[in-house]
Amino acid sequence: MRNNTTFALARGQLISFRFRARPPRITCLAGHIWATIDGNAADYVVAAGQSASFARGGTVVIQALSPAILRLEPTTEQPRLLAAYPPGSRTMSNTPVAVP
Repeated sequence: MRNNTTFALARGQLISFRFRARPPRITCLAGHIWATIDGNAADYVVAAGQSASFARGGTVVIQALSPAILRLEPTTEQPRLLAAYPPGSRTMSNTPVAVP
């Protein structure tokens, strides 16, 4: 990935990407998103102004918990994960998240 890529998502909308190398940093510019990567038992909720990154390649799935804007940015820094939920606390498998 050479440039930043920005996406606008409607509430509940899903996008996914497969990366052979380490995925780019995910920065939430507006709203709230849920993100996970295959093989990782934890899920991540990222709010506006926060970022998350993953240590290895794989399929990243992102869902907008509210209308959201996110940006994918190349990264060379150590991974930083925000709002990690322990396995089973808010894990989802192809199920939309209900936002109160």
